[in-house]
Amino acid sequence: MAKDTKERILAAALEMFSEKGYDGTNIRELTASLGLVKSSMYRHFIKICGNI
Repeated sequence: MAKDTKERILAAALEMFSEKGYDGTNIRELTASLGLVKSSMYRHFIKICGNI
């Protein structure tokens, strides 16, 4: 499940970066587009990266 979530996050981020650019993309819109809240996104990446 974590791998699916990571892939969904990365795909959505890539799409937003392509449409709005890096500076035009924000975490609030990214999480909303995925049906997530910011805290769950941060927790997800802390588990993956382990050192944020």
